[in-house]
Amino acid sequence: MKIKKLRYRSDSTSLMISILQIIAGGSFSAFFTLLYIIVRAVGSYSYAPPVASLVFVQGLFLAALLLLAGIRGCMLHSRYRRLATALFAKKGAVTIKSLCEDLGKNPDELFADIRNTLNRKYWSGYGMTDTTLVLVDSRNNAGTILSGPDFAFKESQRRSHTCIWFFASMWILYFIYPGLHNWYDYMVAAILSLVALLASAAILPKEIVLTRKDIQAIEYKPEPIKTGVEETDDLLKEGLAHYETLLGLDRVINDEKLDKPVRELVEITRQIFDYVKKSPEKSKQIRQFVKYYLPTTIKLLQNYDELIRQKVRGENINHALSKIEGVMDSILFTFRQQLDDLYRDKTIDITAEIEVMENMINQDDILSQ
Repeated sequence: MKIKKLRYRSDSTSLMISILQIIAGGSFSAFFTLLYIIVRAVGSYSYAPPVASLVFVQGLFLAALLLLAGIRGCMLHSRYRRLATALFAKKGAVTIKSLCEDLGKNPDELFADIRNTLNRKYWSGYGMTDTTLVLVDSRNNAGTILSGPDFAFKESQRRSHTCIWFFASMWILYFIYPGLHNWYDYMVAAILSLVALLASAAILPKEIVLTRKDIQAIEYKPEPIKTGVEETDDLLKEGLAHYETLLGLDRVINDEKLDKPVRELVEITRQIFDYVKKSPEKSKQIRQFVKYYLPTTIKLLQNYDELIRQKVRGENINHALSKIEGVMDSILFTFRQQLDDLYRDKTIDITAEIEVMENMINQDDILSQ
């Protein structure tokens, strides 16, 4: 996973900028209001042209935008601060589902907040795969991993929406002064607004866009296999029950280290029962797999899921997690071997048929000479 660096700007810096915007917006509003009153008062005695109204409206408009931007920034700071606090509290890994529950948000709202914090440079870096998003916090030089097996992450970029404000502002300012009186006024206003749009689009940095796509959960519920032998039917029924448990664990375990291994275990187990469904006489070969390997693997994964959810982890928990992660290669080898053993007889038959065909081809070659 490649980590992309961002020009980090702390949340306190963002809050300070918003406060300064409020102070500046309020000060400018008071200044232009006072200036308007003074100029109008002087103009009423000296019969000066009433240009004060135009200056007042333009200045107050800009000051109001600055004030509103500051107020919005303070409101968003509180919202994003809560998100950052929830992420820092996890100290390592968190699922999209659990984070939504903690914050009381749906996935769309959560993704919008994460996207906005990235664009506001609340993080020093980020990286992502199809099902994992890593946010890097420069304050403790650590990363928080967000994962969700039911979501596929996708990143793109777009022009900043601020460009639209520059475009609209030129129309509003031109409407105030000198005004849209003739046809060429509309043409000039359109040209100026277009220049403002293109210039802002070239100068302002592009925004990061994170989107998600729901992944349809894999549903596999094979029909009960009836061989006519009660013992065999009971064995297969037990095995299919274990498979459904394993499939459920694949959906709830959201850890980067075990994500791919668990999915491979599910796929191998599915292939094993698909084969036995076609050849029920092979059910005896999977007795040890059903009675020991499959339930023991499920128990280990259930313990792993319980331990990985602990917010505070000591030496014993970390050691247990490492042991389970370390044994996964051996478990995968055993599952692959079990599947391979089912095809042993078929491989022998294929080899024998090939040998017979090769012998017949050789005999035909000899007779044709």
